[in-house]
Amino acid sequence: MNYRTAVGVTVAAMLALASASTVADQGKGRGGPDDRDQQMDSGQNDKRDIYGSELMSEEELDQYRKRLADMETEQERAKFQAQHRKMIDARAEALELEVEEAE
Repeated sequence: MNYRTAVGVTVAAMLALASASTVADQGKGRGGPDDRDQQMDSGQNDKRDIYGSELMSEEELDQYRKRLADMETEQERAKFQAQHRKMIDARAEALELEVEEAE
């Protein structure tokens, strides 16, 4: 398996895990309209605050925000953001693009 294929498989697997986690969270009283209003009020809706947002779909951005908001500790958020950064870096490399730093 060549390097590009390995990167593509890794990125696909990470996206599948993120999607599966979001689907599992549905129906648990999370992600309702009140949650979305709170996220918008706190400024989390700003794409520029998310590393690699230019390489993410709106659905991925929403999933990212929701997962981050659902985390209870700073340690969980830091781990999630580090994993996200690795996934975005792999995606950018596979697409031969540069990632803009979040503001």
